[in-house]
Amino acid sequence: MKTTKEIQKEIERRNTIFQAASTKQKRVLIARDVIDQIKRGKFIAEQGTYVSSTALRELAKTVTPLQPVLLGDIEPCNCCAYGSLMLSCTMWNNKSLGRDYYSQFVNYSDYTSNGLRDIFTNKQLVVIECLFEGWIYEKGGKRYYFRDFFDKYTDPNDRLIAIMQHIMDNDGEMNYKELADK
Repeated sequence: MKTTKEIQKEIERRNTIFQAASTKQKRVLIARDVIDQIKRGKFIAEQGTYVSSTALRELAKTVTPLQPVLLGDIEPCNCCAYGSLMLSCTMWNNKSLGRDYYSQFVNYSDYTSNGLRDIFTNKQLVVIECLFEGWIYEKGGKRYYFRDFFDKYTDPNDRLIAIMQHIMDNDGEMNYKELADK
């Protein structure tokens, strides 16, 4: 079990690194964190579920900062690609409160208190979610299908790791045309 002092030290370390990082570096930090959380068993990738967590739900109408909660000993969170990015961003960027969880995940608001939408473009977030969920991405009248990618990674955890690895391998960018069906 992590002590409050250990959690605070980790928060300070993360916040220092994150504040000094460029936007692309922040994307890579968040993507790497998603992979780490999946491998630790703290995130369980699940289609159709933004975030499901009893601990976060209990804090939903409070002003409790979420970063120390997420960095502590919390039970696993089931989440989709977008939800995992939201949680990992919060773990790097100490700006979300319990009530933000409520507006973001319970009310499905586009509001993000942790700055995720300042780090990833809307297009990147949509493509990431399309890849994870197996949806079609449409841009300028052209449709991009990701069925081959989806079928290659049948396990949601493996699929989410592959998406995050793609972000890391491309220095924080999403080359969706490379991942689309040929």
